[in-house]
Amino acid sequence: DPFGPYSTDNSFLRTLGSIYRCANCHTHLARRSHLLSSNFRGRTGAALLLESLVNVVLGPQEDTIMTTGMHSIRVCFCIKCLENIGWTYEEAFEDDQKYKEHRYG
Repeated sequence: DPFGPYSTDNSFLRTLGSIYRCANCHTHLARRSHLLSSNFRGRTGAALLLESLVNVVLGPQEDTIMTTGMHSIRVCFCIKCLENIGWTYEEAFEDDQKYKEHRYG
């Protein structure tokens, strides 16, 4: 099911020091300059917080409880191979988490 659990554990690889790409098909997803933080955790491990992504399709919006509280998210998939590469924060319900809105984890 392409809308299954979120994971960025192995979905990004750095190439030439400046491009993040899909680990499965190597499609470019983000520039290193879009990295806001590498100190994030996803449901299954280490994650990144990025300002923007390209070459992705988004799943349906859903509410989920994360370690930092309730968030409304959409899962992101590689446009070429449909690998689950993370999520975008549509809405954070806690005031101290609002900075994540419209960013990618």
